Amino acid sequence: MDTDGILAVVLAEYQALRDEMRDKFAFHLQIYSIYTPGLLIFYGWMFAHELYDLVMLIPVFSFGLVLRVLWEQRAIVEISAYIREEIEGKKIPNLVATMGDGQYQAADYRNLWMAWQHCWQQTASKNPRPRFYLYSLLVLFFLLSALPAISYNVYSLLAPLFHTPAVSMLPVGALVPVLALNCSLSIYVAHHLCSTYQGPCK
Repeated sequence: MDTDGILAVVLAEYQALRDEMRDKFAFHLQIYSIYTPGLLIFYGWMFAHELYDLVMLIPVFSFGLVLRVLWEQRAIVEISAYIREEIEGKKIPNLVATMGDGQYQAADYRNLWMAWQHCWQQTASKNPRPRFYLYSLLVLFFLLSALPAISYNVYSLLAPLFHTPAVSMLPVGALVPVLALNCSLSIYVAHHLCSTYQGPCK
């Protein structure tokens, strides 16, 4: 295969990886568009039927979605690094250099074309972008999903101490492990979201 054919294969790989990154990000948007209204509808149905104990199931359900989001984001980061280091940093410059008259090195062709990942990293390192995506995930999966369940659980445990009417139909012995589970899941979610999205290029 000649250089032009190899370059065509590399460009096809580049396009396929970019499409995969776009599809994974589109999956994130689908989670938002489905989970957010679904959560609000569930809250409305729960309050209408006074089934307040069901709120304690939300962190468990949302935990599975968070794991999927983290997996997809990790794949995006790995694909981005491969495009930046291998395709933009090595393959394309080396191929373009062999197509010239031999007076230039491969390094002279780096960042000259299609170097989006390099540009993204360089500009982000100079001017860090606000982590709005991280904040939106924390709002959705912690503030709206986990915190109401934990607050309700704590209230149900403390209600007998303050002689207030008990709302939960679960005994105290069942509320304690549920609270421990929800707190553990919430801490895990917050920690891994922050660690996954802490870099400026992630």
